[in-house]
Amino acid sequence: MKIACDLSHHFSFVYRAEFDGGLVERELDHVFIGTFDDEPDPDPDEIAEYRWTTVDVLRREMIERAGDFTPWFRICFERAVTAPRITEGDQTIKFGVTKKEPLLPGS
Repeated sequence: MKIACDLSHHFSFVYRAEFDGGLVERELDHVFIGTFDDEPDPDPDEIAEYRWTTVDVLRREMIERAGDFTPWFRICFERAVTAPRITEGDQTIKFGVTKKEPLLPGS
């Protein structure tokens, strides 16, 4: 996305998710928070699309279409959006990046 900004570590978490075909994903994820007030410049070989959205819209989409979101994103979302630098309501956040090729089958 070619985003340059200062980051601060907000939290880490471990998760485990099972997928079709016996595939198991177990990861230690680190969540960093930063502020960026410009337009991303995504590499078209890595990013198919991105969009700006609000916390409220994204929260509703996660309820209506939970399968569209990766397990790690569903786990960390609420904790990430309550970080001091992200607010709810009309505040726009930078979530919803879609990769051209899924990282896992069915994702």
